[in-house]
Amino acid sequence: MKSKQSRLPFVSDAPKRASEALQVVHSDICGPFEVPSLGDSKYFITFVDEFTKMIWLYTIKLKSEALDIFRKFKVLVEKESEKSIKVLRTYGGGEYTSKEFEAFRTSHGVVHEVTAPYTPQHNGLAKRRNMTLINMTRSMLKQKNLPHKFWGETVTTSAYILNKCPTKKLKLKVPEEARCGRKPSVKNLKVFGSLCYKHVPDVRRSKLEDKSEIMILTRYHPTGAYKLYNPVTQKVHISRDVKVNEAEKWKWESEPEYSSETKQSYIYPDSSDESEGEEDHEETIDDQEEITIPARPQRNKQAPVRLTDCEITYDNAVNDEGGLIHFALLAYAEPINYKEALKTNVWRRAMVEELQSIEKNQTWELVNFPEKKKKIDVKWVFKVKLNYEGQATKHKARLVAKGFLQKQGIDYNEVFALVARIEIVRLVTAIACRYEWSLYHLDVKSAFLNGPLEEVVFCHNHHALKSLGKKIWCIDCIKHYMD
Repeated sequence: MKSKQSRLPFVSDAPKRASEALQVVHSDICGPFEVPSLGDSKYFITFVDEFTKMIWLYTIKLKSEALDIFRKFKVLVEKESEKSIKVLRTYGGGEYTSKEFEAFRTSHGVVHEVTAPYTPQHNGLAKRRNMTLINMTRSMLKQKNLPHKFWGETVTTSAYILNKCPTKKLKLKVPEEARCGRKPSVKNLKVFGSLCYKHVPDVRRSKLEDKSEIMILTRYHPTGAYKLYNPVTQKVHISRDVKVNEAEKWKWESEPEYSSETKQSYIYPDSSDESEGEEDHEETIDDQEEITIPARPQRNKQAPVRLTDCEITYDNAVNDEGGLIHFALLAYAEPINYKEALKTNVWRRAMVEELQSIEKNQTWELVNFPEKKKKIDVKWVFKVKLNYEGQATKHKARLVAKGFLQKQGIDYNEVFALVARIEIVRLVTAIACRYEWSLYHLDVKSAFLNGPLEEVVFCHNHHALKSLGKKIWCIDCIKHYMD
């Protein structure tokens, strides 16, 4: 055991313990982040209900704030659902196992389940949710080229979206519907980080001033409004009179300009530092320096010589009829079946050479197919041989049996294929170079097993027979069919 003991396996699909909302709640803290958020937070804490899969997310500055956040969360969800939290499952971090946390938990009758050390699998629900939130945050920031200081707004928006998305455990429901009993609306969802045009009230502008301000969509407000960020004044605004342009994004390289995907640039108008009224809340946020990530070096990609005259399309290209065009190499294309090969003279000659080789080597003999015997179909395999310059030098056709139809112990017992070891090839090449010998490369047209078959194998070419209307086929009739 001291030498070879390994970890015990984990249950892939654990049974669901919760039978109602808030019966089991999973919690975890993620962080710290290298760049503080707009509110100077470096962590976020999540609470996930095991029954409804609902997520509650809070951004915090220190891990020691976990107790205060749990108190607020407990009051909020219990008042809302008229149910109480029974079990809280967390990892064994000091923020969850402190004396103050345990005293509060004990006084409210909440059972605290602490996972074993180095076993995040026991708190998998919260861990998986955190991983999904981080992946969504990373993608949303990169899509609009936002600075890393927006991670707090992004992760909060990600949790808001996940609560409206279906999960595997909930059938025909989303977490918010399972919690509230009504299907949520997604009409207000917009692309995160898009440019917005916030309406300026008449009392805050003159007759000739602009009626809108350009801002960035950062979050959703519970009342149906949007939380917007002004990159010029570095303030957060809340407004419902917003027009969102999802195709545009702010150009952070040269504020206060911004760019869109249409390669246009606009100059942001000068704005004053006047305070908002009661209908337009705002808070001042100190702008953090953006971390610049060096771009990855790009290699110059060149097409091979053999593709010089090819027509290459990309997987995301669409033809005139609206169909998706897949990657195609039209030069030196190999036929998929024998019907396509018969349309080209070069492939027809290759097929005739293969049949002549089979006849010359007496590979098989023609017999009447006996009853109650198993037959193995054959198929044509086509291959284009290229030289070192990528030019086609030979068109090869092989008539092969479908060996995958055979079963070991019934159709065959032993499998043996003679191949050359790479060590032998290297040794011969080294000796030839040492003594300045000449090396020649030979291509064997037909290769067969070195030994007789002990089993009787019946092959049948049903492709050619169906067109010829014969029970057995021969070389002459196939030649006639190809002609």
